[in-house]
Amino acid sequence: MGISVSTKKIVYQLYNHLIARADKNKGLRDITDVLLQVYTKIDSSKYPELLENRLVNYILIVAVDNHVLFDTYEKKCILELENIAKNLGATINYQAGCVSKAQFYE
Repeated sequence: MGISVSTKKIVYQLYNHLIARADKNKGLRDITDVLLQVYTKIDSSKYPELLENRLVNYILIVAVDNHVLFDTYEKKCILELENIAKNLGATINYQAGCVSKAQFYE
């Protein structure tokens, strides 16, 4: 299973799980918006592992800033995304500027 296929599957599952939640604060809405963007762009991305790494960093930062708590399943999905990005060589150097939602709409 390639990166795009496995990432898309996890992003799809995480998106559906988050969108079904009753509490939809600004941070959660931002995270689901970005998940949808990544889902549509991952196949055409030149460097999908970097896109995935930025996604994970964005989710974690927005969650902390907006007090979004994840359940066990959501944490598992986020960790899977992080592990895929790490295994493909995405490094900490790509964390700069990861709080901007606009980077996923380029």
